[in-house]
Amino acid sequence: MKYILLSGGTGTELWPLSTSVRSKQFLKLFENEEGALESSVQKIWKQLKALRLDKHSMFVTNAQQSTLLKDQCGSNITFIEEPMPKNTMAAICLAALYAKDIERCEKDEWLAIVPVDVLVEPSFLQAVQQLPEKVMQNQAEIGLVGITPTYIAPQYGYIDLAPDKGANVSHVQRLIDKPTIEVATQLIHQGALWNSGVYVMQIKTLLQMMDKFSLPLQYQQFVSQYESFDSISFDYAV
Repeated sequence: MKYILLSGGTGTELWPLSTSVRSKQFLKLFENEEGALESSVQKIWKQLKALRLDKHSMFVTNAQQSTLLKDQCGSNITFIEEPMPKNTMAAICLAALYAKDIERCEKDEWLAIVPVDVLVEPSFLQAVQQLPEKVMQNQAEIGLVGITPTYIAPQYGYIDLAPDKGANVSHVQRLIDKPTIEVATQLIHQGALWNSGVYVMQIKTLLQMMDKFSLPLQYQQFVSQYESFDSISFDYAV
């Protein structure tokens, strides 16, 4: 399985601390074991290296932030530069085509889509490796990780679960992004989960989605047409 680490952003969420060249994932806000401050991108990269998953990981970033990414995570990382910021749907498609055409991955290869600003324990990243089996057991094509809410947060995305929800696995009824406080309260009372933004799917599944959107299915062609693509999130697209 390939880990696709989404490291883009426009730097508006924590402005003026974050900017277009230093999005929030690069801000050193978290204390590590040695007492030094580190960023969320450094934290998740260190976790992946400890699990020996770094060789199976690649970043998707933009040209304005690629130098800072290398400064914080090392010059030997694999990263793909977006020609311009286009939200997560285009970024994920770009990474999938890179894996297929440049790294010669088979279409049956699984991808784990992980935002670098998600703050998780190493056990979370290990659990992601088990998701493909869960997806296939439930005859689904895409897996999504939800988090049990601990408070009402209208700034987050939510996963509304289908009535067949089980103890650990459920089908998804709908995704709701940044609802009002009233809607978020209702969703939590109904048992909805926070959307972590972590997905798993096979390359071929994403290619089928891209074909429905009439998107190019070859990496170089996709790059050359990148400017013309709609700027939509993957959550919205699915």
